[in-house]
Amino acid sequence: MTLSLSVFKINEYSFSLANFIVLYLFFYYLQKNKKHVLKIYYSILIYLLSIAILFIQMIDVFEFIKSFMLTSVMLLVFLSSLFKQIHSEKFDLKKIVSKIGIFIVFFETMQILEFLILGTSNNWFIFDKISISTATDIGRFQAVNLLSFMRPISFYHEPSYLGIVLLILLICAYELKVNKIYIIIYYIGIILSFSTTALIFLFLYIISRNINRIKNLIILLLILILLLVFFLDKDTLDNIFRFSEILNAGTSGNERLIGPYDYLKNQLVNNHYFFGIPLGQSELVFNNSFYLLFLYFGVFTFPLLLIFISFIIYKFKSNSFKYIVAFFSLLFLNGAIFTLESALLLYCLNVTFVETNFCQTYKSKLNTNDINLLV
Repeated sequence: MTLSLSVFKINEYSFSLANFIVLYLFFYYLQKNKKHVLKIYYSILIYLLSIAILFIQMIDVFEFIKSFMLTSVMLLVFLSSLFKQIHSEKFDLKKIVSKIGIFIVFFETMQILEFLILGTSNNWFIFDKISISTATDIGRFQAVNLLSFMRPISFYHEPSYLGIVLLILLICAYELKVNKIYIIIYYIGIILSFSTTALIFLFLYIISRNINRIKNLIILLLILILLLVFFLDKDTLDNIFRFSEILNAGTSGNERLIGPYDYLKNQLVNNHYFFGIPLGQSELVFNNSFYLLFLYFGVFTFPLLLIFISFIIYKFKSNSFKYIVAFFSLLFLNGAIFTLESALLLYCLNVTFVETNFCQTYKSKLNTNDINLLV
């Protein structure tokens, strides 16, 4: 709920309530952390500073400092929460996740009904005075292939962001085993958002949940094949997932996938910036954080991702694929993975999987002890 609620602005940067939550987490982890986490953290920061020094003659110092500060906060909260949780009776993520979806999806539904029944869009901008959103017209939220449908944004600043926030909350709800009625509410919200990114990663998450249940997975794939063969033609699929727009300049899909790739290739290959460029120095506003990683870390991006994925598999074991799906859904959402808002979503994700992993390990040890006692 705090992600898009603005408190004040400094040089056109809006400070949301989520920023202050993440800053609290940052200072907490700065004082209480494991040495190996801090070593990894400082190593990454030194690398980013080294790249900035290499570009010192052409760097925009203000933009670099701003981006470096945001990235420093985000990275520490993200890395630390994978290892250490903040235990507090006042903070119960399970209760928060089980209740907050009602407010988000209710307001989302109200926006849709308002436009369908009254033809107005007042609810889209009702929080403008306290929102970080810059939207002024719902025309930008129009579904590309369903022109009569205006995609809702609920409390947020655009439909895809709404869809991904709901997806992260849905995954947290599933893993924390909240009441199924709340999970159904999240499903409804994701579908109503018409976010292609959220729908694709939702499907991947469903597969990841059933990957060890061969029977369920086969049934799911059969249903999908039947839909493709008997009910959905090429045009219908394109209306839902908007594949054709990827090649059309100016469309959301093109700006998220093709545009950043061309710019990235030009920077790393043609300009020979093999080790990346300094933070905040991109001439293009990236709508894809996956490409942004390559822009900032260059040839080291693949090794870093490989190490990260290997660690997740080691730490979360059978739950690792579900975590990776959630993490990459944020990467492909937009270029904002290094923001404080994304840090809050990643923190909730980490808390969920660390807690789930702890509970599973604890139960496993209890079962082992019971067997030993019996023996």
